[in-house]
Amino acid sequence: MLKKMSDDEFKQLKQGIGTNGNIQLIRTCERSNVKKKFNKILVVIKSFEISDYKHTKKLLRKLLKLQKKCIKNHINWGITIENENISAILVADENLAINPKFYNELEVVVNLSELKAKRSRIEYIYDKSCEYLDKECRRLNYCDFKNDVCVAKRNPCRGKEKKMGCCYHVKLFSFKDSKMCEYLSKDGSCSAKCFACKLFTCDAIKEKYRIKDITYADCFFNLLQKIIIRVSILTPRDKTINRLMWL
Repeated sequence: MLKKMSDDEFKQLKQGIGTNGNIQLIRTCERSNVKKKFNKILVVIKSFEISDYKHTKKLLRKLLKLQKKCIKNHINWGITIENENISAILVADENLAINPKFYNELEVVVNLSELKAKRSRIEYIYDKSCEYLDKECRRLNYCDFKNDVCVAKRNPCRGKEKKMGCCYHVKLFSFKDSKMCEYLSKDGSCSAKCFACKLFTCDAIKEKYRIKDITYADCFFNLLQKIIIRVSILTPRDKTINRLMWL
């Protein structure tokens, strides 16, 4: 987990760590290399490193690269403080306000350090990305469903009124007829947990989402994985993750 501390609190903690020869402090604002002689690392982050999008993206990339090195060299992240496993410490500047979005994105990547297996790491980022998009959809209510009909389908200029919005696909061997997605339940819930579907919004809606809008997903997935995610419309979660595992 990510632990936020004042500068004075960190100095006290640092004094205690100084007597433990198995822990290496890694300051992300400096050029620190992981040393194999240590069994554990504790990452120290300054609050200015998540002051804006550019700094946050740079930091997340650095943390993901550091995680790969630790996994390869069998080095564990974090220390135990009061029965809590602390993977990283954010030393907060009292004069600098922390953006909640950047803090949450940092927290996702820090928590990822507890997972070592490739599939577990992909699943975690995939699920967190879907959760974020679901929250955005509820918060902004851009589809504005009323009686199961979205704002676009209520517009007479866009053809006949259809329920369940965009959750349709073209029938096999027919380019005119369409059928409702088989993963859509009668109560309107979706069992597919499809990242691509959650990214999609039709041209009637102003809000548009890309993978790059979710900084931890943009930093974690490579170019080919991003393409696989975008083209896997109406595809269940596990099937998409199986594809991502190959890349």
